[in-house]
Amino acid sequence: DGMIVKINEEMGVPEVQEITVENNIKEFKITTDVKEIDGIKGGSITGEDQNPYESVKYGENSKEPITMTPDENYEIISITVNGQEYPFEANADGTYTMPQFEKVLEDKHIEVMYSKKSNKITINKIDSISKEILSGATFKIDQIEERTEPENVIGNLTPNGQEYAIADTNNEITGVQGTLTNNGEYYFIENTDGTLTPTNSKTYQIANEETAGIQNVTANSYIPINLEGKEGSYVVVVNAQISSESVDYGYATITENTTAPKYSSSTGRFIYISGNTTPKDYTSMVLEGGKTYYLHLGYRKDSSKDTGDDQIVINSIKVYGTKTETYNFIDNEKGGYESNNQEKDNTVAN
Repeated sequence: DGMIVKINEEMGVPEVQEITVENNIKEFKITTDVKEIDGIKGGSITGEDQNPYESVKYGENSKEPITMTPDENYEIISITVNGQEYPFEANADGTYTMPQFEKVLEDKHIEVMYSKKSNKITINKIDSISKEILSGATFKIDQIEERTEPENVIGNLTPNGQEYAIADTNNEITGVQGTLTNNGEYYFIENTDGTLTPTNSKTYQIANEETAGIQNVTANSYIPINLEGKEGSYVVVVNAQISSESVDYGYATITENTTAPKYSSSTGRFIYISGNTTPKDYTSMVLEGGKTYYLHLGYRKDSSKDTGDDQIVINSIKVYGTKTETYNFIDNEKGGYESNNQEKDNTVAN
């Protein structure tokens, strides 16, 4: 840093002179800070309370790492160097470490700002023709001052749902179910416990000294539902479960004839399950009194391997009269509202 120059006696110099020259190389400061929002930092940065965090000689590179670490549930939303936005991509854990500054020719002040993750909004400006996000687009967002909440402007919660006919479980209709009837090479049988299961299943085949379920076939049976001489409306409720491969489907469909419906037909179908399910009640569409309907049971196996018990199990079949129900929203006593048609398939709450 100090350089001593000696000039000895030469021609034209009458006497020896000694000159000392001080040559101090300039140093620059690197400082860091966290910009607070409403008095909250939300994270830290290396060297925050040091002035300077590092001194770097003119033209040299910085050496000390600068790491930004957000608090839990916070994230980095802005980094500036000397007031200019600094592009960055945070690590998977939310932290970010700046690369070293090269050939430093000025002081460097790094400032990071954090925000709660739940408070951040992302705005993308999109080209009106290509619909692509425009990079470098700028926005002006004005602060909206906090306002007082007006009173007595929210009215009463009013039910506005349509009526649905549902099973009236206090009105079970007996004597209308006919006999389980085979409707194909493979069909459903009634077990000693009263359940119904298909004969193309692995469970049935092994019980009958075979080794596997029958692939690429459908078991079909039907049960007449005779509502002749009756008035009003009715529904069939089937309790069922399945243990199968995800592409082997058990189903139940109601039609007005004995022709076995295809498993892929959704008309009148109210059960269509595969994989592994627990016992559940499934309700048919509304049936009119004065008619005879046919409840078709099916189990379709594709060409792939057996999985699980490889069967649908029909636990019970019941016929009920109907009652009406509307579904709407209710006050959940937590300051919000919830619909009350959970697990009510094919319904809308209003």
